[in-house]
Amino acid sequence: MKKIIYSNITKFIAVVLFIASIMSGAVGVFKGIVDYEKEEFPVYEMEDNFSEAKYFANLCDAVESAVSHSYHDYYSDSVTQQTPDEDTFMQMIGETLDDLYCYKEVDYYVKWNDTVFTNCGAKSEDELTSSQFYRLTTRDKNGNVHIESYQEDYHWYRLLDDMYSLNDSSSIVVCTSVKEDHVDKCEEIWNRQHVAVLTTHISGTVFAVIALGLLIYLLSVCGKNEDGEMKLMWVDNIWIEFHLLAIAGVLIGALFLFSYMIYNLLDTVYLAKTVGLMYTGLVAGLTGLVFITSLLSIVRNIKAGRFMKVSSTVGVTCWGYKSVIKFFEWLFKTIYNVIRWLFVTVFKTVRFIIITVFKIIRWFFRSIFGAIRWIRNKIFSYICLVFKTFSKLIGIALITLLLIYTILIGFFGILLPESPMWLILGIILFLIASVVIAIRVVD
Repeated sequence: MKKIIYSNITKFIAVVLFIASIMSGAVGVFKGIVDYEKEEFPVYEMEDNFSEAKYFANLCDAVESAVSHSYHDYYSDSVTQQTPDEDTFMQMIGETLDDLYCYKEVDYYVKWNDTVFTNCGAKSEDELTSSQFYRLTTRDKNGNVHIESYQEDYHWYRLLDDMYSLNDSSSIVVCTSVKEDHVDKCEEIWNRQHVAVLTTHISGTVFAVIALGLLIYLLSVCGKNEDGEMKLMWVDNIWIEFHLLAIAGVLIGALFLFSYMIYNLLDTVYLAKTVGLMYTGLVAGLTGLVFITSLLSIVRNIKAGRFMKVSSTVGVTCWGYKSVIKFFEWLFKTIYNVIRWLFVTVFKTVRFIIITVFKIIRWFFRSIFGAIRWIRNKIFSYICLVFKTFSKLIGIALITLLLIYTILIGFFGILLPESPMWLILGIILFLIASVVIAIRVVD
């Protein structure tokens, strides 16, 4: 049994039956539409029985609508919103009723105050209310509107309520009934259209269920044999996106062609039943073939775990993802290197500056301390020299001479502003003291 279920022959037969079901369903629907639209006018609108046909509601509404339109046309052409001139207004109503589109299909009785309009010689509205399909609308002198019809639960629009400028003393009676011969004709059309729609629904549902069952079977067994091994086909190497585009394309194209044939071939029933049915079958067959081929290929790739591999979108997405990752890796690495270079460079520069400043400060303090030590040593040496000098008579003489020299220099400095000669004298004394000291030092 398993061998039969997974057999290629069984799968092929299922595909053929699936396509045949699609073709049969599409042809059946197209034929049902042709059978419905070939009638002179549509009567059946999904009612449960003929007595509820909504088609007659439009016929019964036509006369009251004509009276309402006459009223609005008259007031749109009038300069004042006064009570209309009876003769002109009645003439306009009569002309409108004579041009009624369903004049031959209905009998009507209209009474505006004392003026009566009828196309069947009726003496009162009661003669028309005995018909199977009728509508009676009355407006009394107080402006109250009452509607009576063959469909009590049907929502009738109260057209006479829109005549808000009417004189309250006017009374209106509008009664419409559908002629019996037209009712009989409509009943035959209703029955044929009802059968056409019902047949189309049943056949369409049956073929849809068959196609759905075959589709479920094919989705379950595609890509595997009786041993459970995966078996792929050459069509499975085509990108998934092409299959999806093919499915969407054939479905949209089929709906477009189907609608085109319906709206362009229904005017000629013969063409609709021959050319239309033939093209509908061909388009439905091609659509079913492309649909089942692409869908089964997608399912086989999913079962084989190759969906990501044969998907151009996934491939492009992965490539884009990897490219973005690589870009950000490069960007972060570059930023890191730049920051690292800046940090190292700044660190080295700061370190160099700090070391240089430290060396300058160290050299400065060393120089100061060296100068202090040199001055200290000189002072110490001078002190030692002084004490050593004081230990000898010549030292005392030199010190005394130096003291006298200093006093004289100070004195000459005080007298210098008085005469420049004191400066010359001071220089001479300095030279004499230098010579004396030099000689004594040599000694």
